[in-house]
Amino acid sequence: MLVIKKGRENFFDAIFRNFYAQFNTLNKIKEINIITAIHPDTNVVEKIKTLAYQIIPDNYKIKINTHQNKSIIGGFILEIEDYEFDGTIKNKLQTIKNDLLNTSYKIKL
Repeated sequence: MLVIKKGRENFFDAIFRNFYAQFNTLNKIKEINIITAIHPDTNVVEKIKTLAYQIIPDNYKIKINTHQNKSIIGGFILEIEDYEFDGTIKNKLQTIKNDLLNTSYKIKL
């Protein structure tokens, strides 16, 4: 209510995000985002969690958020803190396209 009384409701989103980040820091929780074209099964999520514990210290809890994005075609995007691993088919196709466009070939007659 204090936020509304002070006329700062425009900042509510930022206030909530900062509160959430502080809560995770104090409770030693690391969030991992997995973005896939289809909903991943529990075996895949558990394997990623096991791999994440090799990167994240043991005294932290891991919270995994899964999101769907059909535009990535296949594969997944893994976000851990400031790191992003893009193993999507869309990314690979874009890389191949860029390589072909940026490569000059000489035609031999």
